[in-house]
Amino acid sequence: MKIPHLTRHTALFSVVAVILSASTVSANGREFSPQERHLLDSGKLVKRQVSQRRGNRHLFGGTSWQVIDADADYVWRVINDVRKYPAIFPHLVEAKLLAKRGASRTVYLEHASGPFHVSYALKGVADVKHHDLNFKLDTSRPRDIDAAWGFFSVRPYGAGRSILTYGVMLDIGSGLLRGLLRDKIRGTLLHIPRNVRQYIHQHRS
Repeated sequence: MKIPHLTRHTALFSVVAVILSASTVSANGREFSPQERHLLDSGKLVKRQVSQRRGNRHLFGGTSWQVIDADADYVWRVINDVRKYPAIFPHLVEAKLLAKRGASRTVYLEHASGPFHVSYALKGVADVKHHDLNFKLDTSRPRDIDAAWGFFSVRPYGAGRSILTYGVMLDIGSGLLRGLLRDKIRGTLLHIPRNVRQYIHQHRS
């Protein structure tokens, strides 16, 4: 059962950026709590969820961090390889590169779980030097969500290790089906860094 497409409108990316930045800390961990630092050093995921209502918008997401036993260059290559996305993104059944020009690219993503089926395209801009990838919803293409904005960032974390930071905010629209979908994906949305860690550890062993 495919959720109907919504009327196109301008996404409030400036609002999303403010909300998301409030949950983001530097990759060196100086602002992590002792408990969060312990979790990271133990190979556990640290996440901070955010949920906000702005008028008729219901934005949710947050930021998560994961230490990975691989150098930053290797992790960077994985998160930029669209062929690996089905193993990384929750309920993803198709990922396809639609366009690429310089540091910019557009990727089509399709998720399916039970009766739910959504598809959309993200426009991303990569800063290869600093290992930062920013993305937002491509509103010029058909989509089943209202807004999306976020980033990946990879930094060294000691010898032979790195820390992957992932931040995202979504608005998937209103209605009963949307509410059910929101509850379904909220729990796994910030698990992507953990999925990257599992993928790397499985394929490097």
